[in-house]
Parts: sequence; structure tokens; C-alpha cells
Amino acid sequence: MISSSEPNFESTDQTNIPQDFPMAYPTLNLSAQFKSCPEDFVVNENLGFKPTGEGEHCLLHIEKTGQNTQWVADQLALNLNLDKKAVGYCGRKDRHAVTRQWLSIYDPHRHISIDDEFMHNLAIEGVTLLEHARHSHKLRPGDHVSNQFHIRLRNVNEGAKESEKSLEDNQKLFLVDEIMQRLLKGVPNYFGAQRFGRDGSNLRSAANWFEKKQTPPRRQKSMVMSAARSYVFNTVLAARVHQNCWASDIKGDVLVNSIPTAPLWGRGRLASETEALLLEEAALAELSSWCHGLEHCGLKQERRATVLAPINKQFKTAVEFDGDDLVLTFELAAGAFATSILAEVAVLREA
Repeated sequence: MISSSEPNFESTDQTNIPQDFPMAYPTLNLSAQFKSCPEDFVVNENLGFKPTGEGEHCLLHIEKTGQNTQWVADQLALNLNLDKKAVGYCGRKDRHAVTRQWLSIYDPHRHISIDDEFMHNLAIEGVTLLEHARHSHKLRPGDHVSNQFHIRLRNVNEGAKESEKSLEDNQKLFLVDEIMQRLLKGVPNYFGAQRFGRDGSNLRSAANWFEKKQTPPRRQKSMVMSAARSYVFNTVLAARVHQNCWASDIKGDVLVNSIPTAPLWGRGRLASETEALLLEEAALAELSSWCHGLEHCGLKQERRATVLAPINKQFKTAVEFDGDDLVLTFELAAGAFATSILAEVAVLREA
């Protein structure tokens, strides 16, 4: 949804924290069913390197359906009688999806024997073993290069709500061209709503932590801290979208590969200067307690690109209609959210 005002943090007792960040493009006035079934959202993780074939870690390439990554990792550790820290992965993939990704298991003494019965004996529902290999180190968040997406939006209609009116063929031709142009030009590189927890629960925990000094449980700290840092970034990016400078640099910007960036908050001074510095300071004026809290967490100032566009020209980027369904195929760098692209396409009706 398009927001016409900046987030308001006047009350520290609030239960709802604004998440309606502004869009960059005019609305296409479309709505669609999203994730009607797991097969509508297919993700293939691209490691970007080949396992070494030897080492203290066993890599498992799995396909999972209807399960989240952390749960699968915990089940592996439980069934193999290992500490949870012995299992690693590059990124948490969507639960309501079909995802293919790699996990690592610390196995220095080679106690784990991978054979046709391995996954059957583990009996992890919704998980299939595709391949395995030895490797020299544990997989950690962000170790992969990219994710490849194949997404089906069902029953695309005009308007923000489901209706009986289908699109005409000439409308579909226009939309395919328009959406492709948006993908190629790029969209605001927002962190997706899934980072903030169900109904923004992680953000409310962050507000309680940083504003009311109510520390979250230890097991939740990392997730809440990540959500807060992501929200700070989104707030700056939203300000740039409002001022129509999210895809073009302004004076004092920090550029990476000629693309503007916004802060991932932590200790240290902002790297931006002059006009860009003033924009960032103004955008975060009401989030000063969050910024101070993130600094005390030990994080360091980093930067993240404000523009998100498909990568890897060898991988097909495609937009096409299949009847009344819109099918999109693209590849994004690790850490990017496909939902940020979909937000510039249609209002999504999740099942």
C-alpha cells in the first residue's frame, strides 16, 4: 500500500507500528491470490560454489515443502542426536513454498552415513534429500550467492479485491511489458514484512526493548535485533521514495556499484554526507532510541543498496500470463526479498 506520511512514533505504548512503506511506481490496480499452494512459490538456492568434496562437514541439498528452515535444521539435530549449533544453513526460506537449499552438519568423525535410507530413517515430513557432499566449513547465513524464484500469482483481477472480472488479452500484453520494465529498472530494496514477524510482532518486541527497556528472551534477541535494523533501513528508504531519489544518487550519497545505499544501523558515524546525511538524519529522528539500542547490541554501521533488480543475465527473467495467472521468474542476490518486487505488481491475497 502507498503511504502518504512518515511513520509516527509519538507513543511508546503503541501496539501497531506502521509498515505501509511507499511504492515507487503508479499502481497497476491489480490483485491476485498469493501462495494458494506451496507450488506457487518455488525457490532454488544458488550456493555460488561447489562443495570441496572433503572436510568435517556434510552438506545436504534438500527440497522442503510446507516447512520452515529452522524447524528442519532442529529436526536434523534432534534425530541425529547433535547440538543444534552443529547444523548450519545459508538462509531461512519460506515455509509456504517449495524450496531447495543446502544445510551443513558438523561431522568431523564421519559418523553420518548418507545412503538411500538416510532421509527415510530421519522421517522429516515434507523433506526430500536431493544430493550430498563433504565440505570444509559450516554454512552460515549469507554464504550463498543468490536465490532463484518461480512465482505464480493466481486469478489476477482489476481492483484491490477479488472480483469476477478477468483481464482482457490486450491488458495482459500491456501488463507483461510494464512489469518486465519494472523488474529490469529495479524496485525499492525493502526488507520484506516476513522479517518483522506475524503482524509486526518482532517490531513490537523491538519497541519494548529499546523504548521501554524490556529485554526480549535470549532466544529471540537476534531475530528482534535484525527486525529493528531492517525497519530502520526501510524507514530511510521510504523517505527516499517519497523524495523520488531511491534509484538515483543525491549529493553526499554512499554508492556501491553506482547504486545509492541506506544505513544498516550500528556503531560508528553515518558514511553519508551533506544532502544525503540530512535526509537520513531527518528520516530517523523519531527512531533515535532504536538506533541507540542497535549500537549497544554491538552492531557496526553498514550499507545496503536502495535498488533491487534481478541479477545473473544467464538465468531467465520472465513475466508471462498463463490463463488468468501471472507467472514471474527471476533471480535475486542473497538477502533480497521477492515480496518487494511483488508489491510493485499487485495487492496480494494470501490464502
